[in-house]
Amino acid sequence: MYFILQKGTVLILRKKSIKTEERKNSCIGRVVTVQSVVCAIIVLAVLIMGKAGSPAFKELQKIYGSKIGRDIYSASVSAAMKSFKNYVFDNAPAVIQESETQTEKPAAEAAAEAAAESGEGKGGEDIPQSENDSGALPVSANINFTVPVYGKITSPFGKRIHPITGKNSFHTGIDIGAKTGAKIACALDGRVEKTGSNSVSGNYILIDHGSGLKTYYCHCSQLYAPEDAVVRAGEIIALVGSTGQSTGPHLHFEIRYNGERYDPASVIDFNDAKV
Repeated sequence: MYFILQKGTVLILRKKSIKTEERKNSCIGRVVTVQSVVCAIIVLAVLIMGKAGSPAFKELQKIYGSKIGRDIYSASVSAAMKSFKNYVFDNAPAVIQESETQTEKPAAEAAAEAAAESGEGKGGEDIPQSENDSGALPVSANINFTVPVYGKITSPFGKRIHPITGKNSFHTGIDIGAKTGAKIACALDGRVEKTGSNSVSGNYILIDHGSGLKTYYCHCSQLYAPEDAVVRAGEIIALVGSTGQSTGPHLHFEIRYNGERYDPASVIDFNDAKV
């Protein structure tokens, strides 16, 4: 303890302990560290809310105005926060991978939309390549078929590489590309034997024309003719779609005789057909 006399006043200076000074410095260091971490978490939270379009972030923008603006997304801050986020959160790589996967989805959707616009749809009604290769319908004389829908034949009857599986197969009908919602006409007078839906044909109609002759219409977006309904040639029975196993909107059309499939192009002229 030291005594100093200055202008009649006694000042007492107490000697500080070295240990007390060290404890104070250590406490200040911990406070600074905690404050830095808290600030980093707050900035990170604001960044995440902003990127996610959170209502809370928009509310903060209204309250603080220019204090939380576009500058918060500057390259330097963004890079620093991304590095900090990846260090703190163990699942950061999974989040990045999910983001990349989500960006691929619109590309697939765009491809599907392109197929829809071009009328290049194809379907998957096939049988093993070694089976039925009948070709021309043997009872076509004096039968006037109505064109079920006008459009481009995107996949003819017969052997082909399956458009979805990529395997050798035998196409049991023809695929006629047309826009979604195009009207599908009944090819001949007859009775609706069956309507339904499955994973391959999508929404379908099977019409019985008598004497073992039937026609089959697949991938429809809507079905108009109910089962057991009597329909006439040219009557609208459904609308073109892309249901079931399909690459785009089209009609898969079959002609069956006594259980065998035959080439519709052998009895219907599609050469002058236009969408």
